[in-house]
Amino acid sequence: MLVSTFHCILLTNFFSYGPSAIDYTVPPVHDDFVGPVWLPYIFSFFNNNRQKLFLGVNGLFSYIAGVSQYVPS
Repeated sequence: MLVSTFHCILLTNFFSYGPSAIDYTVPPVHDDFVGPVWLPYIFSFFNNNRQKLFLGVNGLFSYIAGVSQYVPS
């Protein structure tokens, strides 16, 4: 339990993390990605059902394929 003079937050209020929670490690390299990362449920995104995603080291994510190159804004 985390305790301060103003608040008390139980550790059970946090999400689990780490290998036991099937977390993925993103390699510390430039313009790379991890994936596919399979989600525990299917959700609809612009009328397309999705159950996996690809996550780039810079935070970019895609539902179709990993992006391993610079994408200008």
